[in-house]
Amino acid sequence: MDPRVQIAINLIKKNLHRELTLSSMAQVVGLSPSRLRHLFKIETGVTLRQYLHLQRLQEAKVQIEETFLTMKQVMFLVG
Repeated sequence: MDPRVQIAINLIKKNLHRELTLSSMAQVVGLSPSRLRHLFKIETGVTLRQYLHLQRLQEAKVQIEETFLTMKQVMFLVG
């Protein structure tokens, strides 16, 4: 996997609760937003937005199943 895409993935996983923009992630990995979007789709098969959404849903599922947090708390935790 392209290391820049891996950095973007790690950034998403560590910042699920924050609103990440394509521009900010592209700046971190040193690519233009359009190039990051293209590389990410090729490497993962999904768009950045889809990946972020799937990660948030997965984390919410874990929190609901393994903690006693309320739905509101889970929503705040995962964005």
